[in-house]
Order: sequence, then C-alpha cells, then structure tokens
Amino acid sequence: MYLFLCSLFVNELYGSTGLFPFLLVQILSDIHTVFSVYTYGNVEFYNLAVMSYDRYLAICHPLHYNTRMTSNKAAMFIALTWFFPILHVSVMISLSASLQLCGNIINKVLL
Repeated sequence: MYLFLCSLFVNELYGSTGLFPFLLVQILSDIHTVFSVYTYGNVEFYNLAVMSYDRYLAICHPLHYNTRMTSNKAAMFIALTWFFPILHVSVMISLSASLQLCGNIINKVLL
C-alpha cells in the first residue's frame, strides 16, 4: 500500500511541475503541448485503479493478501502504472504528429 502511495506522490510532483507551467504557457502563447498533462492524468487513473485493487485484496481476502500481493507484484503494478500511460500517449502523439494544425483564421464560405 505504501509503495502505491509513494507512486501517487511522485505522480503528483510530476503533474504539478508539468501542469502549472503548461497552463501559464498556454495562457501567454499559442504553443500546444499535451504530453505531460495526458501522462499525468493517465498515471493518476491507473495508480488509483491499482490502489483500489490493493485495498480490495486487503479487505476481501485478508488472509491471502500476502500471497496475492507480493512485493514483486506490487513493483510490477507500479512499473505498468507508469509504462502503459507513457506508451498510450506516445502512440497518440506519434500518430497525430504528422497532421497539420489548423490556423486561427476561418475562411468564409460563400453560399
């Protein structure tokens, strides 16, 4: 449980260092970056899902908890919690990197 809380804390540090400067840059300029915000949200979601599974095992199967949630399995869950969101966002960015961004000028359509 404490390893998952530590992972959640590291994600909060990553999110706060990526999100607040991101918002300031978005307000002051027209640069579009999405990697840190999406990975922060995805890691948060996966981490909370793994923590809920950990608590489910601790509450519903207390006598089998140590055999079902070993330290190796907890480390694997934490690694997957960080790997899958980074992979997911990397695939999204690699697929959308070749697309052109729309401008801020809308051409008039004559009817």
